[in-house]
Amino acid sequence: MTNEERIAALERELAELKAKVSPPKSDFVPLSAAEHFDQMHQARECAANNFRFSPEIQREMNKACGTADLQDLVHASRRPQGPSVEAIPSSQTLISGRRGGMAGDGTGWKPQRDWGANGQHPTPDIRNVDAVAEGFARREKGG
Repeated sequence: MTNEERIAALERELAELKAKVSPPKSDFVPLSAAEHFDQMHQARECAANNFRFSPEIQREMNKACGTADLQDLVHASRRPQGPSVEAIPSSQTLISGRRGGMAGDGTGWKPQRDWGANGQHPTPDIRNVDAVAEGFARREKGG
């Protein structure tokens, strides 16, 4: 048998073997973006819930912040957030259900803007928005 015949026989044998061996079937199904996001969120939640400080760090934190301080923090976190009507000085005038003052006077409230003459809005460019809205309204009515 010559080298060419031998190479041809080996190539045929290799082709037969490759035909017999098929690649394993994959059961991989790609995740949607929402499913991937959900899996990553669950992994982060699991890591955060299982996080533990070392005993040395816990002792240092307990020295730095006592029980009374922690109770104050918990109590403060349960207080209502933001200004209430009672918290605003009584010298302010009541405008549309809220106490208000001048802008920048420290109360956190801006004075109510009054409509201009003939019902004009105080912001001059609002008439462009009004014109677009009126155009849409006319188009919907078929006019």
